[in-house]
Amino acid sequence: MFAKFFSKSKDTNNKLLKKVDNMALYHYGGCPYCFRVRIAMTKLNLDIPMNDILKSQSHRKELKSGGGSTTVPCLRIEEEGKIRWMYESEDIVEYLEREFGKS
Repeated sequence: MFAKFFSKSKDTNNKLLKKVDNMALYHYGGCPYCFRVRIAMTKLNLDIPMNDILKSQSHRKELKSGGGSTTVPCLRIEEEGKIRWMYESEDIVEYLEREFGKS
């Protein structure tokens, strides 16, 4: 049933892949809010690196020191040498749709 949400398209847009190189999603597998963001990433065919904070203490520490909280999901965005930490699944999904959605 959910297979269509998680299948990767073979027609990957290199411009999009380049842009997401400057992002990382901090998450963990059982979080329903993280799931919402991962579905949006799949629908938009985005390959954003994912850092599971329950499987890696270093990722958890990075999130805490950089973003100030270990709340997930959190999207780390690096633009023009500045790092922004975006919390709240709804805000993250809206941002991804705005930046990568079809016009």
